Parts: sequence; C-alpha cells; structure tokens
Amino acid sequence: MSEDFALRMKEQGNAFYKEKNYDDALCCWASALGSLRDKTSPLAITIRSNSIMAYLSSGLYERVVKESTLLLQDDPRHAKSLARRGTAREKLATNRGSLATFQQRKEFHNQAVEDMKSCIEILNTEADPGQERLKRECEQSLKRLSKLDDDYYTQIAENLDNSINKEKFDSGLWNTKYEIKSPWRASAHP
Repeated sequence: MSEDFALRMKEQGNAFYKEKNYDDALCCWASALGSLRDKTSPLAITIRSNSIMAYLSSGLYERVVKESTLLLQDDPRHAKSLARRGTAREKLATNRGSLATFQQRKEFHNQAVEDMKSCIEILNTEADPGQERLKRECEQSLKRLSKLDDDYYTQIAENLDNSINKEKFDSGLWNTKYEIKSPWRASAHP
C-alpha cells in the first residue's frame, strides 16, 4: 500500500472524528497506519496522535496513557501526546467512578503534573504560535491539579469504600457484625 492510501484514510478518519464517530475514525486510522512501513514517520506520528485523541474523547484513559507512552518513546518531544497523557492521568486521578485506590490516584496526579510541566517546557522552547492553545490547556490543568490535595483523594477513597460496603450490605454479603457471610455454608455466627 502507499502513502497516498494512508493520507486518504487519515482524512476519512478526521472526518469521522469531527462527527464524533470515534470507532470509525479509529478504524480508518488503523488502516492508514497499517499501510505505512515506517511507524515513526511524521505521517504515522500524526495518525497515532489522532488515535490517542479519539481514545481520550471516548473516555478510554488507560489506553491513552499506554498509546501516548509508546508514541513518546518514538518522539519524546511530541507535546500533544504529553498533554493527552497528562489529561488522561488527571481523569484517572479524579474520576469518582474509578476503583483506583488513594495511592493510585496520587500517583496518577503526580504523573499528570509531570506530563503537563514537560509539555509546557517543550512548548516554551518551540516558537510555534499554533501551540499557544495547547500551552494554555496544560497551564489550566496544572492549576486544577494544584488545588487537589490529599484530603480530596482521601474523600474519594472513603466515598468509594462506603459505597462498596453499602452494596455488600444491601446484597446480604455483610452480617450485623460487618463480617463477610459465606454464601456456601450456614452462618458462621449462631
């Protein structure tokens, strides 16, 4: 296959992305990337970066972290990948629906801060006025993250523990002494 095919598929993927049809966009970009021999060429990096944005828009934060990390191994100064990985890590840290522990949330938080700082540092050394918006977004993310402290993450962890305990109590897995009932034998407590 050729670079022309990759360009056509990239553009088709971009059109799907604009329509918020992320699955079809990802399929097009996968075809485009598959047709390229060099997965580190500028076109391949752009396609991979587009895919990362689709994963982010779809809420697939773990996938964003994984794919961004792989792209950054090939292009360590790819500011968009740093920003997207930082955003995904911020979401993983603050998502109240996540089952992440306090420690995991703090780690995601610290990693997000480092990603955003690195992105800003790269953007400060490049004279690309087209990247000002990305720089502002990274600065805003840092500002949000700086307002979150241990108390915030402790509160999330406590709320998570309470909701899990309530689910277990409501389902009958907890007895009145808050011990786990064995579902396969008679009550351990007379």
